Amino acid sequence: MSVGNNHGRQERRQALELSNEAAAYLRQGKPEKALPLLRRAIELDPDEPNVLLNLGGTYVLLGRHEEAVAVLTRATEVAPDEEMIWANLGAALLRLPAERQPEDELRAIAAFERALAINSRAPHAAYNLGLIFRDRGEWKEAARCFRLALAADPEDKDAKSLLRQAEEHLAGPDEAAGAAGDEGEAV
Repeated sequence: MSVGNNHGRQERRQALELSNEAAAYLRQGKPEKALPLLRRAIELDPDEPNVLLNLGGTYVLLGRHEEAVAVLTRATEVAPDEEMIWANLGAALLRLPAERQPEDELRAIAAFERALAINSRAPHAAYNLGLIFRDRGEWKEAARCFRLALAADPEDKDAKSLLRQAEEHLAGPDEAAGAAGDEGEAV
């Protein structure tokens, strides 16, 4: 074993320890305390997926979405099969400032879809994707995504409500009115 190889392992271990310490701050809702630890961890091991994921999440929590997108995009390059990285990238893309470009939304859709392709129960990926399709008026896709969200979490009341809303839109105005208890005229 070479000395350089041992040094690399030590830096990786130190980076992971810092990342774990930062994760504890994130669980406590203290991203400002996590940030310096994660910056140091990235200096030690710039390709460690867990560090990149935590740093990206920290930037999201701090409202620094462009930095989050950059870090999480890098994370997808070093760990392309980690669904949480893709789900967090999608969320970061959606939270870009109001001047967000249409391609940002398309990138978010692709990121959430990738997360779901890796794990059909990826936390929040289907729900967030459903919200995008709902906002775009793509009700069939929205319903599909809310069904996936409910498969992952059958107790999700918001997903249940949003699925009902999507199904009402798919049923059309006459059926939706009847489902709401209105007495619509026969066509």
